[in-house]
Amino acid sequence: MTKLAAAALALLGALGLTSCTRSTPAQFYLVDINSDHQGQLHTTGAAAQPGGKLPLVFFDDVAGTCCFVPGAPVKGDDAGARALTREGEESHAWNGRYQPAKKRKNDEWGGIAFGFATMQAARRIDARTHEVTFGDGAPPVYVRSCTTGEGMRIELLHGAKDAKPYADYYYSLGIDMEPDCPDMQAE
Repeated sequence: MTKLAAAALALLGALGLTSCTRSTPAQFYLVDINSDHQGQLHTTGAAAQPGGKLPLVFFDDVAGTCCFVPGAPVKGDDAGARALTREGEESHAWNGRYQPAKKRKNDEWGGIAFGFATMQAARRIDARTHEVTFGDGAPPVYVRSCTTGEGMRIELLHGAKDAKPYADYYYSLGIDMEPDCPDMQAE
């Protein structure tokens, strides 16, 4: 085998490994913001204390915004009222405050948002799906959501058209609503 052929084979092998591996995206979080700018940050998995200003995307917005500042952990009765859940993972919540980067009208306050600590940008690609990009060169993540009779389903996907998510969450809203998840709509 010539040196050129060996180098070409090594390059193809390296490209194959790179395209088959995928780094794990930063931890997903959900933020529930009240009309008074106060809110709660919800995560699952490890109970690491979030710090600093966290970027977020409102589910009904076309792009991301800044910022949610987490504070003290939620304790007592407030902890069980609303929770982000994922099978096999413990739920955690922190109180905090929404501090938008630009002035918003009073009717624009409040809502449900999501984020990843290292996300660089987000854009809405259809009524239920956002594409999230990261500054560290990690591949994008697609966040798909819909409402059930009492909460939200949130799915994280590697591709916008993926049928099966690599992670799925449920967030209880504590109110009855008309479901818009495809498998729950009246036929």
